[in-house]
Amino acid sequence: MGNTSSLIAGRECLLSAVGNSTRLVAFGDEPLFRVSDALPRNLEFPATPVAVTYPDSPEQISDILKCAARHQRAVQARSGGHSLGNFGLGGTDGAVVVDMSHFQQLSMDSSSHKATIGPGLRLQDLARQLAVWNRAMTHGNCPTVGVGGHLTIGGIGPTARQWGLALDHVDQVEAVLGDGRIVKSSSFQNTDLFFALNGAAPNIGIVTQLTVRTHPAPSVAVEYSYTIDLDPEDFQQQASAFADWQTLVADPKLPRKLDISLTIRAQVVLEISGKFYGTLKEFDALGLETRFNFSRKRMRVLTGWPSILNATLSDPGWRYSYDKTMGITPRHPLPDHAIVQLLHHLANADAGPASWDLTFRLVGGAVNDRPTNATAFAHRDVLYWITFHARTSSLGLSSTTFGFLDRAYDLLNASLPGRRPMYLGDLDPRIADAQPMYWGPNLLRLEEIKGEVDPQDLLHNPQGEETELSHFLSSSLDYVIVGGGSAGLVLATRLSEDPTVHVGVLEAGKSRIDDENVDSPQGIPSLLHNPEYDWALNSIPQPGTDDRVHVLSGGKMLGGSSGINFMCYCQPLEDDINIWGQLGNVGWSWDELAPYFQKTRGGETELSNGHVGSIKTCFPSGDLDIERAMLDVLNAATGGERPGFYRPLSAIEYGGASEKPTRSYASTGYLAPNVGRANLHILSEATVCRILFESGAPLRAQGVEFCYGGAVHNVSANVEVILSAGTFHSPQILELSGIGDPDVLNAAGIDCRLPLVDVGNNLREHPMAVVSYNLRASNDTAPPEPSVSLREPISTECLVRLVGFLPYASLVAPSELDHAGIAANTGHNHSVYQRALAKFRDPQRSLVQLIGHPGGFGLADSVPRHASYSLLVIGSHPQSQGSCHILSQDPFRAPRIDLGILSQQEDVNVLAAGVAFADSTFHSEHIVHHIAERAFPDRSIDLQDRDQACRFVRNSAVAFNHGVGTCSMGIVVDEQLRVKGVRGLRVVDASVIPLHMAGNPMSTVYALAERASDLIKLDTETC
Repeated sequence: MGNTSSLIAGRECLLSAVGNSTRLVAFGDEPLFRVSDALPRNLEFPATPVAVTYPDSPEQISDILKCAARHQRAVQARSGGHSLGNFGLGGTDGAVVVDMSHFQQLSMDSSSHKATIGPGLRLQDLARQLAVWNRAMTHGNCPTVGVGGHLTIGGIGPTARQWGLALDHVDQVEAVLGDGRIVKSSSFQNTDLFFALNGAAPNIGIVTQLTVRTHPAPSVAVEYSYTIDLDPEDFQQQASAFADWQTLVADPKLPRKLDISLTIRAQVVLEISGKFYGTLKEFDALGLETRFNFSRKRMRVLTGWPSILNATLSDPGWRYSYDKTMGITPRHPLPDHAIVQLLHHLANADAGPASWDLTFRLVGGAVNDRPTNATAFAHRDVLYWITFHARTSSLGLSSTTFGFLDRAYDLLNASLPGRRPMYLGDLDPRIADAQPMYWGPNLLRLEEIKGEVDPQDLLHNPQGEETELSHFLSSSLDYVIVGGGSAGLVLATRLSEDPTVHVGVLEAGKSRIDDENVDSPQGIPSLLHNPEYDWALNSIPQPGTDDRVHVLSGGKMLGGSSGINFMCYCQPLEDDINIWGQLGNVGWSWDELAPYFQKTRGGETELSNGHVGSIKTCFPSGDLDIERAMLDVLNAATGGERPGFYRPLSAIEYGGASEKPTRSYASTGYLAPNVGRANLHILSEATVCRILFESGAPLRAQGVEFCYGGAVHNVSANVEVILSAGTFHSPQILELSGIGDPDVLNAAGIDCRLPLVDVGNNLREHPMAVVSYNLRASNDTAPPEPSVSLREPISTECLVRLVGFLPYASLVAPSELDHAGIAANTGHNHSVYQRALAKFRDPQRSLVQLIGHPGGFGLADSVPRHASYSLLVIGSHPQSQGSCHILSQDPFRAPRIDLGILSQQEDVNVLAAGVAFADSTFHSEHIVHHIAERAFPDRSIDLQDRDQACRFVRNSAVAFNHGVGTCSMGIVVDEQLRVKGVRGLRVVDASVIPLHMAGNPMSTVYALAERASDLIKLDTETC
């Protein structure tokens, strides 16, 4: 960032920023600059800035940042300058440094015992002044470390197990942001910024003041060390000693007062050491001496906090140093064979002339108490940290030493799944893509915040979190997935399982991971028709529903509609999937798709934790009195035929014993556990404008053009572009790119690249009507007290509480059967597609779905929610169809959506029969005593009268937000989901489903995407 020629102009600007005081700025061409102002702490990774500023107010920092932005200079703050990569000097040459030495304020509120501190303080100054007040907080061991860096990236120290990390003490932060604003943040104010500054501050803002909580200082501690001499040839004996230590520290009952580390040095010497913040009697009760066969021990009792501090703070002062860290979790401890391999390597490999050690330091305790998303520091599940450390006083570290430590690291890493967490406080400057290991699942949120507060990436160092855009554009991508919805995130997760394959996802909505409205099963009312969460597209007026306009909901977020739907996890009927193959789509039968339903789903009990599968599911907790009776009545109506009626699964996950249930959707189930992958790149709030093609023939997708932050950008795909934008947006993007019906494209002013007339056609949507009754008793809408295993009763966590299917023949008299469907089966129309449709007209098939919902479903203002019950009536296999087409070249203009809903009288008849049956169900012998009166429709409507029922259906039915078919398999895409006539372009989402199925489509979309990912991998392997 920047160039030498801009330095002279920048000199005048920087001088002005600090009030033209030459004592507050030093430039790189001044004598002794590299000695007095820019001396690296670690000579192993030198960096030389162009200038070092010494501001004495936040306003001066703001002006410095504005000046640096004008001259395209990266900026980094320096508190103590102890970064192993010299990031306080910029990490690379050419940065502007903001030295914080004038920010050394320190005061204590005597009532709250909260300290207000400046980031320019050194750790020893803070700790010793707190000791004067008999207060303390967690911090590390190096006395000259700067407070500003230490308290905002982590801060592991001997008391972390008792009190948490240093940053866990921070209540409020004042910082100057990359755009020059001076902002205060806390858990109540500017909360996203507060999250980011607590764990990733160097690239988010320059901290000018912190308010921290403190603790009463301990009065006594035991300092101890045990040295274990081992046979250098007996690696099993050495591994056994380590295993004893790992077993000890994994014990959740281990007192949090205990700070303990295991260190391995040359000649295979193991030392167990630390402090115990209690009395000698309490320490002896731990029985550490009986657990290890030690040859030497040192122990002393430290009385008084100043003495404890003196024994804690020490500066090794090495001039050349290198650290590499790895976090180990209780879920994945180090296996014995990996320790044996490590010890063999340490004993026999050449480490070069440098000194080295490996330290295994227990954390856990209070550090693990906070949730992962509480702060940018993400590694709350780490039990202990391993530090691979090398140092020397002269000449620098050799390639032999680096190779020695790298091999040690690789031996352990290979024994564990995934990439291991790394600690930013002991950063590794040699890793180019360390960000996912520093910030794990929080990286995506950090990049979003970075883009908001520092869009120019002004506060930059080589390993800092980038803006989403710069990170995305700098990545070489094999696959570009357009749409991070239910299907898109499945694809992204599966394709990026191969670390050599780089996958990019462009999502027009925001990331809503950890959004309370999305996570809570009770948050749906705040999502639907809310433009922050819901696309809320409008259809054109529909003649089949009295010219009403239908609002079509779709998730405007990472996770797509799985983030705003009613969470019903309903698998389709086998015949509904088999028809796909019968249409000529080889490889798409129930037997071939069924394994992918199993791969998706986890948990089929009332509590879902502990079950495998990306999407967690559970049954409704408790039983409603009316539902027990209703299940009996409804199943009697089906004659016992499958699938009948049953309590369905919901995509809801239960956490720990104290946690409430949360929505399990594509973002939480697929993306969040894998967002730390270095080869998975996500850019949200990016609207794809069109697909880009290579010049010449045959037509081949090259990448996409997208709009982000008001500017247009291009990104290339080395292998394929995959559309997963959904039923309405995938055909829209195809048409914007010149693929579709020439008449539609010409009308929109777009040149036709490929005539594919069925793009956007064959739109199919489930029509839905509702019958609601007010109830006599409240226990019909709230489950009774559950057993202890259910923890807490929740009446609204599973909004869909019963589901079932009925054939048309069971709803009407034989004389009323619509024989048009039977006639269609006589073979007069030989089209494969028409023969498939005829099967759905078979009156013996399940044409009606009923869903039980404890409430009025919000379809009429007259329906009270607390004492009502609704049966939703859905036409499972509608004959009506519509279309979705663009109207202009503008990618932000919604397409013209003609649902065609209830355009076929057959669909009206089926739905009318369904509502009549639902109404009669409430009046059956076993249910009638539960109801008070009908709430919807009005009691004046006789639903048993066919004509009145049909009028009610046309007047009230709505789209159930289950649109499919606009890029239909076999017509627009082939059985490999490749767009016909184009290379390097696929569609994978609900738009490829050729005909509608009984039930909610979410589970089918997941399974379809799972299978598609395997097809794509296989296709790539055979290329």
